[in-house]
Amino acid sequence: MPTGKQRKNHGSVTAPTECGADTYQCHAQHSNLAAEIIGLVCCLALLTLGEILIAPLCLSLLARLAPPQHLTVCMGAWYLALAVGAWLAGEVGALWLRWPPLHVLLLLALLPLCGAFIFALLLRTDRKLR
Repeated sequence: MPTGKQRKNHGSVTAPTECGADTYQCHAQHSNLAAEIIGLVCCLALLTLGEILIAPLCLSLLARLAPPQHLTVCMGAWYLALAVGAWLAGEVGALWLRWPPLHVLLLLALLPLCGAFIFALLLRTDRKLR
């Protein structure tokens, strides 16, 4: 039996659905897409909630710990770091379309390890200076 695309090429437009004659397969494809979209929306909602809860605490801690004469510079540096982080997150997210997913996941695994290594080096040099 010819598929919907083959029927369309032969002049007949009697294809029952976009996905072909198998309506169960078509329904499964649409339900998987809906589940992916719902999962993405839930993940973004949780991230937004976390950011809303954490940002005031961080700014309050920054306001308490920063010297009064440098408070505005520290707040500006905080917001600059947030902006650069959001931009870098978008750039890494764009790599998902250009690179194989495994390479992107490896990059996401290696970035925190590199940051931890740099932080350990900074702590080591700080202890030597004291």
